[in-house]
Amino acid sequence: MRAMTSAPVRDPELPGLLLRTERDVFLPLLRATPESAFGLRTACPGWTVRDVLAHCAAALTRVVEDRLEEGVFSPESNERDIAERAGLPLPAL
Repeated sequence: MRAMTSAPVRDPELPGLLLRTERDVFLPLLRATPESAFGLRTACPGWTVRDVLAHCAAALTRVVEDRLEEGVFSPESNERDIAERAGLPLPAL
């Protein structure tokens, strides 16, 4: 008979640590990027640098607000997140 194993316990501090680490690397890169570069294509098909930034902003907001419902990172959801942020100035992203 096999012993039942419990699911690993997730460190509650890990999401915050990951977000701070990402922020600390990402923000200096963004601040040093000329505005003209945000319209360039990326490795993500059909997405510009600005689109990737909008996606990251939406994802981070969802993590912070604990809104990780099913399908939250589907292609449709990603496109909706980008469209919702299309009119925002870069600093607001």
